[in-house]
Amino acid sequence: MLRRLVSCAALVLVGLVNSPAVGAFADPLLPVPTAADLSTSNPSSSCATSPDDAPFVNLNTITGPVMNIRTTVAVTEVVTATVELWQRDGAAPLFTSTSSTVVSSTGPGTVRVGFRFDPPLADGEYFWRARVTDAESGPEVPWSPSCYLNHDATRPAAPVISSTDFPSGQVGLGVGRKGTFRLAASDADVIGFEYTFGSIIPVGGPILPVGPDGSATITFVPIETGPGDVVARTVDRAGNRSAQTEYHFFVGVASGPAAVWHFDDGSGTVAAGDPGPAGTLTGGAAFSTDGKVGGAVRLDGTSGYVSTPLTLGTGTTFAVSAWVRLADTRQDQPVLAEGDASGDSFSLSYRADLAHWTFSATAATATTDVAVSAASPERGEWTHLAGVYDGYSLRLYVDGHADGVVGHPVPAPAKGTVQVGSDPAVADRFLAGEVDEVRVFDRAVFPGELHAMVNADDTATPVGVWHFDDTVGHVAADSSSGDHPIGSATRRSPRTASSAQACCWTAAPRWSARWFRCCVPTAASPWVSGSSWPRRAPRRCSAPKPTPAPCSRCGSNPPRITSSVCGTSGYAAQTGPCGTRRWSPSRTRPATGHTWQRRGMSSRARCASRSGILSASGWQSERSTRRIGPPRGSGSAPTRPTPTRGA
Repeated sequence: MLRRLVSCAALVLVGLVNSPAVGAFADPLLPVPTAADLSTSNPSSSCATSPDDAPFVNLNTITGPVMNIRTTVAVTEVVTATVELWQRDGAAPLFTSTSSTVVSSTGPGTVRVGFRFDPPLADGEYFWRARVTDAESGPEVPWSPSCYLNHDATRPAAPVISSTDFPSGQVGLGVGRKGTFRLAASDADVIGFEYTFGSIIPVGGPILPVGPDGSATITFVPIETGPGDVVARTVDRAGNRSAQTEYHFFVGVASGPAAVWHFDDGSGTVAAGDPGPAGTLTGGAAFSTDGKVGGAVRLDGTSGYVSTPLTLGTGTTFAVSAWVRLADTRQDQPVLAEGDASGDSFSLSYRADLAHWTFSATAATATTDVAVSAASPERGEWTHLAGVYDGYSLRLYVDGHADGVVGHPVPAPAKGTVQVGSDPAVADRFLAGEVDEVRVFDRAVFPGELHAMVNADDTATPVGVWHFDDTVGHVAADSSSGDHPIGSATRRSPRTASSAQACCWTAAPRWSARWFRCCVPTAASPWVSGSSWPRRAPRRCSAPKPTPAPCSRCGSNPPRITSSVCGTSGYAAQTGPCGTRRWSPSRTRPATGHTWQRRGMSSRARCASRSGILSASGWQSERSTRRIGPPRGSGSAPTRPTPTRGA
């Protein structure tokens, strides 16, 4: 019996020894990191398990490189990662670093192990490996695969900058002409360049890739004359930057137009060029004395156009402009175009299907890039159009203001000649209307020049000019011979003036400008409000449609005036677009009190005195509908005025 009890006790003891303890793992090892679990930051790289695929990096960063090891755990616990850094052919690790962090069981965690090298690490081929352990890991934990690196901390040589268009220290191409600079590297491991036109290269900017010959080309279109600078540096495959190279040059002055046709000839069929070659009036084309500036050419829309022998190069920067007055907006209207029967090199026109102005050019891919304006033309009115190719984009300007843009990186070669009022690619497409002051430039033209061009051509005499230099009151004096002061005690915008006195305002470029101009009124074109014309050059207007001012725009605080006598009803009254409004003085409250009343669009309040004069300090502001009692301690009860009907 005793022998059987001993045997049973031995069996129970063996079972207890072989059973896992509560909360312990049968297998204490954590997953061995794979190459996908390993990476570096500062600098950033992934794990390359082959020396042939090793990335080039600089490990001598200011804060030192960081090795990232991603791992997973069954329960949240502290995980320790150990990293060894070896030379590729080394017999022992050069550096070993350890770090611990808490990893959650809800998802993969990352242990980051940093290194600092003092003295700096020498250039060469290295690899690193890692292993992760926890409290249950034994001494023999396997290492991850080796991750190979090419460490390069040597800065490349600075680039060499050269240009035939803008020679160093000399005057080069002028404003609006496209030139190039060549950046050349002397080190074979350079992958690109960082550069700027200025003095400071932005950090983290784009890198211009290097070509097979170790160089790269940058383009430049200057917008103003004077000195310029190019600053550049090289970047190698490890991310090292060279010292900066500075290149100084000078931009020449802007040249005038290659051709101008004023159409002031008056008779005949030859339009003189000033400068440039003469144009020939063909078909239903004739000179007119009613131009934007002097004379113009009138085209019948069926056969009339002006041909020229000029071929404008479209492979680099160029610009064209003209004043045009359309007589018909129901069909396409070509203003300026160059090309032949196979297609246009460029075209500045009105598209009836879009009901907008367009500026288009053919690309090297045989496609057409089209810039479309936001503004729509108005029949019978002069409009200034300009199309500019700045070497990168087609830009359309209407009345001197940018109104459409489209990219045009690679233009097609020019073909054909410039024509006015006709599309060479479409045999029966002609303009119906007048064209004046056609200008053709073999360079880009910029907004400042366009504004000056439009203003110079605008020869209309203003009938009203307001400088708004008045320092007192609410009336702006007219400095023209017309003597039309604007403004009143109502502080109302001049855009709400009556149709007998309102103007087509042309603030340039915004309402905050210091001067305005009016259109010239005629019997056919009376004065109208110009609230919808903030960007237009002065021109005649059409009759407006009266629109009542909404009451929500009437301010609750009437403006200050000198004086106003209270009426016999005991109210001060002012009539405006929202009805009759009545206020009491602002700084004295009558002992008898007063009560606000609101009826429709009228507001009333009792005056301080039935026969008193309102103070010049201002008016009482309108409040919400409520009763305002007498001052505290007065003992007077508020009284309600007798309601009267508003004017």
